[in-house]
Amino acid sequence: MMTDVLKKYLQNNGSVNDTANQMYVHRNTINYKLKKIEEILDVDLSSLDFRIHATLGLYLLDLM
Repeated sequence: MMTDVLKKYLQNNGSVNDTANQMYVHRNTINYKLKKIEEILDVDLSSLDFRIHATLGLYLLDLM
């Protein structure tokens, strides 16, 4: 699921390699999914503002 990729990516401070290793997939798969997330949400994942909002949103989603 795309939220799982985003969550792991944010937990790994934006490291594609660490995210790929933890999810047991190739780093190109992670890059592809991150590009799709950027396209769907029309955001820049390197933006600190977006990372903060996304992290908080995912934590709230887990609480519900």
